[in-house]
Amino acid sequence: IVLSLFWRRLNTSGAVAGLATGLAASLTLILVSPSIMGANRALFPLENPGIVSIPVGFLGAIVATLLTREPSAEKKFDELRVRASTGLGAERS
Repeated sequence: IVLSLFWRRLNTSGAVAGLATGLAASLTLILVSPSIMGANRALFPLENPGIVSIPVGFLGAIVATLLTREPSAEKKFDELRVRASTGLGAERS
């Protein structure tokens, strides 16, 4: 989701893939970490998998975005940037 603030091309498929990839990586690494398996039998040495699962999630979002094209996402990015910077369009009619 953080990537959507900075990358104009990120689309829905990329966001969903990034979230799913990061979640799957973190759950897998937690299951094989010392906090679950014990210090002597752990396959992954860290108790907090964020240092690995966050970049994996970013990579999943980037790959899924590059494999799919959603031109409306780029247009919405420009509209959102103007609205966030100026507040235009935020008033209710």
